[in-house]
Amino acid sequence: MEHEHLSSWARQWELEALAAKRGAERLRQRTAHDEQREYGSGTLWGRKLVNQQVSDIAARIQAKQERLTKGKAYMGGAHLYEVLQCIEPEVMAAIAAKKALDLIARGRDEKGGYRNTYTNVCVSIGNAIESEARFRWYEQVAPNEFKLIKAKYFLATTGTHQKERLSKVLMNRRGFKWDQWSQPKRHQIGAFLLDCIASTVKWFEIKVSNQKGKKNALRLVVMSPELTSLKDLIMQLAELQAPLSWPMLCEPAPWSQTERGGYLTNELRQGFSLVRGQRCPLTLGKTPLDMLNTLQCVGYKVNPVTYRLMKHLEQRELTLGTFVLQANETPLPKPETEDKDILFEWRKARVDQENRNASLRGRRFRTLETLSVADMFKDEPVLYIPWSFDYRGRVYPLVSFMSPQGMDMEKSLYLFVKERPLTNRAEFWLAVHLANTAGKDKLSLEERVAWTQAHHELITAIATDPESHLAELEGFDEPWCGLAACAEYHACVIAGTKATTNLPVATDATCSGLQHLAAMTLDAKSGALVNVSPTPAPADAYRAVLNKTIELLKGPHPELAQWAAEVGRPLTKRVTMTVCYAATPHSNRGYIRKAILDHERETGRNRKPTAEELSIFTRTMLQALAQVIPGPIAVMEWIKESVREFILSGKEELIWISPSGFPVRQDKRKLNMVKVRTQLLGDVISSSVGNGFGEADLSKHCHATAPNFIHSADAALLHNSFAGYDQPFMLIHDSILTTATDMDYMSEVIRDEFVKIYETKPLLKLAEILNTEVPDGMVIGDLDLTHCRSSVYFFC
Repeated sequence: MEHEHLSSWARQWELEALAAKRGAERLRQRTAHDEQREYGSGTLWGRKLVNQQVSDIAARIQAKQERLTKGKAYMGGAHLYEVLQCIEPEVMAAIAAKKALDLIARGRDEKGGYRNTYTNVCVSIGNAIESEARFRWYEQVAPNEFKLIKAKYFLATTGTHQKERLSKVLMNRRGFKWDQWSQPKRHQIGAFLLDCIASTVKWFEIKVSNQKGKKNALRLVVMSPELTSLKDLIMQLAELQAPLSWPMLCEPAPWSQTERGGYLTNELRQGFSLVRGQRCPLTLGKTPLDMLNTLQCVGYKVNPVTYRLMKHLEQRELTLGTFVLQANETPLPKPETEDKDILFEWRKARVDQENRNASLRGRRFRTLETLSVADMFKDEPVLYIPWSFDYRGRVYPLVSFMSPQGMDMEKSLYLFVKERPLTNRAEFWLAVHLANTAGKDKLSLEERVAWTQAHHELITAIATDPESHLAELEGFDEPWCGLAACAEYHACVIAGTKATTNLPVATDATCSGLQHLAAMTLDAKSGALVNVSPTPAPADAYRAVLNKTIELLKGPHPELAQWAAEVGRPLTKRVTMTVCYAATPHSNRGYIRKAILDHERETGRNRKPTAEELSIFTRTMLQALAQVIPGPIAVMEWIKESVREFILSGKEELIWISPSGFPVRQDKRKLNMVKVRTQLLGDVISSSVGNGFGEADLSKHCHATAPNFIHSADAALLHNSFAGYDQPFMLIHDSILTTATDMDYMSEVIRDEFVKIYETKPLLKLAEILNTEVPDGMVIGDLDLTHCRSSVYFFC
């Protein structure tokens, strides 16, 4: 970076000015790009205007609808009446407003033609309304078929036109053919809705444009001066919130209860608060603030080993793990045939291909953004990361890319600046960490060390010539952190060229949510499954749930039991992991389906589970969970029912203080909003129809409290462990990183603090807040928490 002679603070001020400038430029470029793609309504200013005005436009449509109902004449009234009966005014207002803004913002196309002629705007609005009506008709005449099509083909990356084409083709094949509207009908409906917009808001005006050499003049729908002024004002305000958030060159400003911390300048500070997502933050205790400010003072630098390989792959446009520069797939050519079945299969394949390409674009973007940040900081002797809390007390970095909590490639770019002396135990933990990145984290610690020692030749090859050993790195679970571990282990242990170590070495909790629930209830059975109690080898709750699931399936569904055994541990991992966080049956079904499809793809088979098979798997797995970990499940159900009674008693929010002194405000009141969901346009358009907030959202409180209570306990454990910690560390929720030298000390601290937290009996305190009592027998009492101090695999 430039201006090497300036102090780190002065350079940071310059860097933040550059971040503000670049952020504003990027916002303007993205806005212009979206407008030229006929997506003006998707820009920041477009979304703001639609959100603000859609309810007023809907009211005007409703008023005109009532006039038609009373028999008042209107041009094309018969067509309008038919449409107004099947689509709500709010939906029509959202569609018409979005389509009008798309075309008005676009103006002329690349060939100089006008996209915003009055006729084209009207017909385009009519087309969009027809698409919505057709989707409604599909749901009415063939709800099951259409539901299956949406579930299978309407992905997050599926565009509007893709949805329209797909639904037409697939429903036609099933015998449900929509009676297409005429062009005049579309025009009349579009003109009606455009008139409703014009008589409600001053977004546009009609401009007559004489065409050279032609008799007829064009009537163009153009932005009004009022809309132009509103757009400019919104963009000016948005640019103040658009600075890019990069790592820092000096220590971030400390946070306090009254002063914002992190970045130095107001341009960047105003975009971040101490506690994210809270309207009225409460006063924090000293310990969380001490931990946050301690974390911000940890110095890092860019890892030259992983950075060099990334630049090598960038030049060759190669992909490794989460580092993706793979080009989009070449579009499949359309078959030269009239065979409907062949064309149908081609369309399906093209849709799948477009979805894959959309995913690739997102991953390439993150890769290139991460690289650009690494380019900026690669030669800096030290850099820092600003952090803040979420409302449960979890810490998150303020940087957007090259995040220490990001993907494998991002995390691998970090080294601690502070070097720590190499000891025998440090060599032990470097070996464990390297084995973990290679996917050996289910072995005992001694077996992991043995695996590393048995692979010195592989480690040396990767460390000394990673460019020639990409295939070997691809076999690692985390190839980028694996490369960093190989380089550090080789230098420290094999070659002996380093007498110190500064690699962040990770240790993870074993299903942390279940660890906390087991500790709350002193449940020895559940505690043993998640290593709260000492075990000779890592306990595996996921495997225990899998075994029980297979056992329950063997009698009624032996073929599914066999399939579950083949898929193995991944089948139950996500379901078990998220049971503490109130995952819904629908989410569980999705986790199971993904695990099965991943397994089938890896084995080269193409068997897909049916809806009935997924239902059986999901139902059986939930039964298995209830038998394997009955204590934690009972606690969550009790919390849910207690919160239900608490909110029904007239309370609007729930506040508790975590064991570290962090106040958690769970504010789940209903917004005074009208939410408009359309089939085709996909987005949810929200429009304020009242002031502030309404009553408490009972369902959200019931489902959120247990997960949030666990998250707050998890965060408190880190607050208490790292407030004032005097060695380098990094946090990724329930994963903690320090140097290999300090791993034993950190392991001791984390276990001691866990025991101390549950000596305060937080479950009883929650019951007191909820004006209830913990039921007899829920706290089982057969778990001695002090044994956690000697549990090797509690964090490992």
